[in-house]
Amino acid sequence: MTPEIFAEWIQKQGHKVVKTSSSYWTDAAPRIMQAFPYHHIICPSKEELNKLIRDHKAIALRYSTSANSLEGIPSYHVIYDKHEFP
Repeated sequence: MTPEIFAEWIQKQGHKVVKTSSSYWTDAAPRIMQAFPYHHIICPSKEELNKLIRDHKAIALRYSTSANSLEGIPSYHVIYDKHEFP
């Protein structure tokens, strides 16, 4: 499924969808925007994040970013290495 088709499906569910330079975003909860596709690693600029917050009166933005990122909560990152498990 493409991000565009998923965006259309989300809109048909009654949710807001916004396209930015790094990703698509939807209203996951009141005033909380979630980037999708959920598994895509993105590094949005501060300007992009500030615009989302300002334009949508968001109090939180949820997205997957690099495990080395200085921002965010690294506990949400999951790394699987098949050689580390018996």
